[in-house]
Amino acid sequence: MKLAGTDPDKLPFSTLFLHYLTGNEKIADFFDYSPFDDEDITLCAGSVPEPENRETLVEALKTFNRDFGLHPNAIQNLERLAVPGSLTIVTGQQLTLYGGPLYTILKTLTAIRLSKHYEALLGRAVIPVFWLADEDHDYEEAATISIPAPSGHYSTMLKDSNGHRGSVGRIELGDDISRISRELSEIMPDTDFSADLWELLNACYKPENTFREAMANYLSSLFSRHGLIFAGSDDPVIKRLMVEPLARAISDAGPLQQALEDTSGQIEKAYHRQANVLDNTLFLHTKSGNRERLSRSNGDWHTESGEKISSEKLLHLASVSPEVFSPNVFLRPVLQDYMLPNLGYVAGPGEIAYYAQMKSFYHAFDRKMPLIIPRLSATIIEPAIERIMSGLPFELQHYQERIEDLEKKWLQLSEAPDADLLFERWNNDVDALNRRYEEEVKNIEPTLTDTASKTTAEYKKSLEKLKQKLNRAIKSKQETQLKRIARIKNELLPNGGLQERNIAHIYFMNKYGIGIWDELLLAMTPEAIRSHQLVYIHRSVL
Repeated sequence: MKLAGTDPDKLPFSTLFLHYLTGNEKIADFFDYSPFDDEDITLCAGSVPEPENRETLVEALKTFNRDFGLHPNAIQNLERLAVPGSLTIVTGQQLTLYGGPLYTILKTLTAIRLSKHYEALLGRAVIPVFWLADEDHDYEEAATISIPAPSGHYSTMLKDSNGHRGSVGRIELGDDISRISRELSEIMPDTDFSADLWELLNACYKPENTFREAMANYLSSLFSRHGLIFAGSDDPVIKRLMVEPLARAISDAGPLQQALEDTSGQIEKAYHRQANVLDNTLFLHTKSGNRERLSRSNGDWHTESGEKISSEKLLHLASVSPEVFSPNVFLRPVLQDYMLPNLGYVAGPGEIAYYAQMKSFYHAFDRKMPLIIPRLSATIIEPAIERIMSGLPFELQHYQERIEDLEKKWLQLSEAPDADLLFERWNNDVDALNRRYEEEVKNIEPTLTDTASKTTAEYKKSLEKLKQKLNRAIKSKQETQLKRIARIKNELLPNGGLQERNIAHIYFMNKYGIGIWDELLLAMTPEAIRSHQLVYIHRSVL
């Protein structure tokens, strides 16, 4: 496997993200530390507060990870986390069917690779942690999966028979997961690796498993051998470690909202606002099982279903039953960093954009933002795609264009032979020769003049048939190349978007084996996160 960096400026990334990769001062002011500067990394490590009780934290995480089949290396990392001064690198993602798009894997690999890099740099244990976003309630995102198919892309969704509005992490997959696995296995080609892949997937994504159990077991089977452990907030024991920031989110809701709005307004002047700032950062798990956003007005709080709750009652709930609260997109990172001795968070482009809104928010909690580390961004170039790309004059970024525009450009650039012009010259030469030799035949034997003319006509008919055959051959070659262009676009930039966001990573595991991500981890360098990587799969991986 080989990685080759390509300019992310030519791909569909936001200006904010591109500036972040290059260390542009315009965006750097919205963060406390740079993940690209060793001095900043050391300063950040020195400023990470010690957990209030490491022993309690580690015991809570051991319980949380108990049923995820951790490899001994991950269990050892839980013990290492108990040592004062040890740090974490966190990444996380919405719970999804079969681990979701490729970017879930890229985030996880980045956390593992950078934790090793920072551990060597700092001389302190740095533990990779995958934060299971088990309180999100976007069921459609969690229950949908998309893979390449012969006719384009195939997308399917797990049926939602109960109209879930609660945390996805609590929902059992149910019997419909059998339909999903059957459909996907029929669409994906049968390879030497298919049986192993489906054995793994079906063992993790069982009807009786919740989304959290399924995804944690799946990612554990792939990555806990590299020391990866798991955390999540939809757990009563873990929520007990978050009482202080939850209480502050209630008591200081106004100032916290203003801190977010001030920074978001500054960001908006130069870039874009990734996430809207609401009047507070909390949801409530109701007795009916729903996850409802809390809102504030006239000194009171209200649930989406209309219940009015006083600040005093909420503060009491936070102290005695913190598990009923759930953070929004801004509060969740703060809760993570209160709970863990967190050096950094591995984020996608969109996450980096909303972290840019949060510097003042962190400071309002008397904290500094950790290192915000861009995840590895990559496009996998399969051997067959690499081969046909070499015969075309386009690079990755060109395949963002409409297929019609690409086809037009190819026809303009291809310099295909002009059969009409060739045969026009050929016919002119034949006509000149015929006139000369027909005249000689006439002089020798006038009665054969018509026969000579007919012979010439037959010859020209044969030329016309040859021209038609040549035109068909040229058109066939063009159509082959046009089909190749469509195939490349469909696999590398489906729907004009990046492969990493649109294609389920199991598609590649089915073709190249479960160990493909170990190969990518070996090939990855810490510097790879600063550009978009083209990942070439060499035959040795097959």
